[in-house]
Amino acid sequence: MIEDLGTFANNDPIVQMRGCHIDMDISIGIGDRDFIVTLEKGLVVSVEQRRFSLESGVFAIRAANNVWEKNWQSVPKRDYHDLFSMFSSRLATIEGDLKPLMQNLLYFKALLASPRGRDEQQDKQSTLPSPGFEPIVGRYLNMQFQSKIYRIYFEEAGKGIPLICLHTAGSDSRQYRHLVTDPSITTYY
Repeated sequence: MIEDLGTFANNDPIVQMRGCHIDMDISIGIGDRDFIVTLEKGLVVSVEQRRFSLESGVFAIRAANNVWEKNWQSVPKRDYHDLFSMFSSRLATIEGDLKPLMQNLLYFKALLASPRGRDEQQDKQSTLPSPGFEPIVGRYLNMQFQSKIYRIYFEEAGKGIPLICLHTAGSDSRQYRHLVTDPSITTYY
């Protein structure tokens, strides 16, 4: 399956978007075999089995063959569903320069998850919305509370019963984007 990583990842628009600035080689270990994955602008250019011990990537992620197989199932079981879950469960090892991995963590997680449930992902891609405006309207509300004026930003979409989604500091409204653009929700709320 690792040999087809380029086919899976290069056809996934989310992987492409997140990796558009990444140019490096990484090493993926599957059982006793290591593969050098060459990335250019986030695209998988090549996946080749390592021939010499001097060949290496910026960092390496290694796990047993059956661990990767479980990770690449459509719905992986607990401990196999995420790169760091595999690491904390001691099912995988990560070594080398971890700075580029951590700086681009969402990309590498998406890259390594790209072989999962290919039929489901292809169906999802075929139903992506066409270009257009989302039904979300953002506004500011000036509100007085205890003799002080506060400026509050909010977004609204849909009709019906008000549904309030609050985020904590360090987050923003993007975490609710899937809710406020889902017709099955905005029809009632």
